[in-house]
Amino acid sequence: MNGDEQPEKPEQEPKQQTKQKTSLIIACVVVIVLICVAAGGWLYVSNLKTSSTQTQAQIAAAKEAKSVVEMNQTVNKAQALAASGNQKQAVAVYNSAIDASSDPQSKAFLLLNEATTYYNGGNYTEALSYALQSEGIDKNSNIEQFIAQVYVKEGNDSDAIKYYQNAITYTNKSQTMAQANIESYQNIIKSLGGTVN
Repeated sequence: MNGDEQPEKPEQEPKQQTKQKTSLIIACVVVIVLICVAAGGWLYVSNLKTSSTQTQAQIAAAKEAKSVVEMNQTVNKAQALAASGNQKQAVAVYNSAIDASSDPQSKAFLLLNEATTYYNGGNYTEALSYALQSEGIDKNSNIEQFIAQVYVKEGNDSDAIKYYQNAITYTNKSQTMAQANIESYQNIIKSLGGTVN
């Protein structure tokens, strides 16, 4: 190296190339930001939909719980009226609740309770009528057993046997008392002169 020569400088990129790289970096950053914003928006909307569905389920559950409480209050009121000798008023309470109910299972439950009121009052014809209406809505072992019981009171053993057999069929075998109930129904069937399947 002689004294006139200056150290070599690295070649500098032209300004145009630097501007292109800067523009490319900015464009990439903008694209990444847009993707993040879009993903965030999608997650927000998804959570709103999930939250809305959960809220609707909670509202439905609350309405059902309220309905059950109201139905139990109706039954308690009607039973109290019947116990105090006011069967007509008890029946009126049941009929009002049945007319107001839009849920089939609630109607079946109320009809069976009205049937029980008639049964306890010794009016087996009306008890059977309301129990059969209940059965027309919802067949289950409780309704079938109740109808069988009414037939026994009326002296109709053949229909009683049929309904006790239905009660066995509709018994939920996973319930705690299922086997005991089945054995009880079988014993009643035998005592009525029927055969157990």
